[in-house]
Amino acid sequence: MGLAQLDKTLTYTITHPNGFICWNTVSIKDKIAPTIICRDIAVNCLTNISTVALPVVDDNCSAKAVLVK
Repeated sequence: MGLAQLDKTLTYTITHPNGFICWNTVSIKDKIAPTIICRDIAVNCLTNISTVALPVVDDNCSAKAVLVK
């Protein structure tokens, strides 16, 4: 499963070689929150913000962390 299936309901079918068929639906949810590790740093007003170390972000999926200024 990937981001394309997130928050969607999928229907699946399983067919046994003897002809037996069953089906059901599955809802894809991401219920585990990401974790963010921030470091204590001190910068002055003239510091180039692009050189400051970003927090460490970890998620259980392939999402990419984005810095919002």
